[in-house]
Amino acid sequence: MPNATALSMVEGEPLVWAGQTALKFYGRVAVDEAYNGLALDESEGDRIASVLGEKDILFMKNHGVMVCAPNIAEAWDDLYYLERAAEVQLKAMGSGRKLLPVLPAVAAGAAQQMREGDPESARMHLESIRRVLDRQAPDYRD
Repeated sequence: MPNATALSMVEGEPLVWAGQTALKFYGRVAVDEAYNGLALDESEGDRIASVLGEKDILFMKNHGVMVCAPNIAEAWDDLYYLERAAEVQLKAMGSGRKLLPVLPAVAAGAAQQMREGDPESARMHLESIRRVLDRQAPDYRD
C-alpha cells in the first residue's frame, strides 16, 4: 500500500508538518473527509473538485491521494516526494513518540524555498528516471 494512501486512513490531518520533505506541500493540501464510495458520476467529481478548491494535493479519507499539476513531470515529482514524506512520517509515528511539528512561519518559508525552481527540477527528475529505465528496462517504452 502506498504510504500517502495509508495516511488517508488515519484520524486528523494526514501530514504533520514535522519533516522537511513534507514542508514542500505546506499550504497546498486539502482533505476530503467524506468518503462516498466510487466516483461513478459527475456530481461526485464536482464535489471532490470543490473540496480541492485552489489546492493541488487532495487527501481523500479512506481512499488515497490525488496530485494535480500542469504537466506529468510535476505531478510525478510531487507524488514521489509526497510518498517519501508519508513514509518518513509513518516511521516516526511508529515510534510511539509525539511528532514535533515545525513552526508555521518556518514551514511556510521552507515551502516557498522548495517551490522555487520546481518545474525545472521536476523535469530533470523525471528525465533522470527515464535514463535509468532506458538502461535497465528499455522495453518500458513499448
